[in-house]
Amino acid sequence: MGFYINPPTMSKEAFLAANGRRIRRDEAMEIIKAGVSFPVALIDNGAFTAAAIGYSADEVEYFLRDASGRPIEW
Repeated sequence: MGFYINPPTMSKEAFLAANGRRIRRDEAMEIIKAGVSFPVALIDNGAFTAAAIGYSADEVEYFLRDASGRPIEW
């Protein structure tokens, strides 16, 4: 994904807890197709997490298909 959440005053996890809601993996594509908001994939890379914004169906599909074994929360 090409766009990431990286807030300057808090952790990604705190930002998402305050401004988002947890969804099931299967809801991510439904949300992007509905066009009313963007799913975010919180990816555990071991040493750090990345909060990737699913700004298009192709971007969402990439992480739904191949997480390279990394844990992902939506």
